[in-house]
Amino acid sequence: APAPAAALAISSQVVDMSGKCETEAARTNALQVDDPESNFERCPGAGAIPAWKMQQDLHYITYGFGREPNTSGPTNFSDSDGPPASVNAEWRGVTRDGRFVPFAVIMRLPDPEKEDRPQAARDNPLYVFRLTEDGKSCVVDKIAPGPDQQAAALRSADRMAGPGAAPACPPEPEGD
Repeated sequence: APAPAAALAISSQVVDMSGKCETEAARTNALQVDDPESNFERCPGAGAIPAWKMQQDLHYITYGFGREPNTSGPTNFSDSDGPPASVNAEWRGVTRDGRFVPFAVIMRLPDPEKEDRPQAARDNPLYVFRLTEDGKSCVVDKIAPGPDQQAAALRSADRMAGPGAAPACPPEPEGD
């Protein structure tokens, strides 16, 4: 039987994705049918799992994580005229047979619900993504800024360690 989550040695790997993503030609070509200024990129990840970035209309960026191309995070506006921001993803995982095996990702992103977005990174929420069995990701938590924000995000992510861990991803909306 697998070890309970409390017995697993959970650790982090922080990956800076700034300027390190490569265009996925087939996905980008599919997007560009609707928007010639869009692209889909594969970015550095952790373990054998990449990160994904979709940029539409040069300004709207969405991230996702997993073996399969996906974007599940909030869509954020990016002022592409300014300097590129550092984009760090904190991957939470366990080491099995000498390999880092991630189960969650924590990423600080601007809150798309707020019009006047904070300038300081610490004033933005932390989003917790669950890596799913089907090789994709979903957002399971949004941690508001505050003195306990990082610790709360770690607790949220670490609840996903081990088989049958909670919280589950919300169900996909049914198609027409």
